[in-house]
Amino acid sequence: MRIILPTNDKIKISEDFIHSTFFIVVNAGNGYIDFLETRQNPLTEIKDSQQQIETLFNYLCDSQVIICKSIPKELSEKFKSMEIKVMKTMEENIRKAITNLICR
Repeated sequence: MRIILPTNDKIKISEDFIHSTFFIVVNAGNGYIDFLETRQNPLTEIKDSQQQIETLFNYLCDSQVIICKSIPKELSEKFKSMEIKVMKTMEENIRKAITNLICR
């Protein structure tokens, strides 16, 4: 499954989904984790909250799962409407959060 996680340092999950510096994209399942890419957050110049939601949705809608600590409700609902699972976690480490998901 294709998973996207927000991060500022490529190690820990960011507290703030909208203002995270990067998004880590991985493919995971059956005991493996393949790190596919790191995407720069495209919102550096966008201040309007509705436009931020639309931009992030279009930028990240190629995933099957979003793992995050928090996410705006409107963005979460848009992902869910496209059958993209939004999973909130208290885990800080990206690798541990993914491992916890695939070992369920």
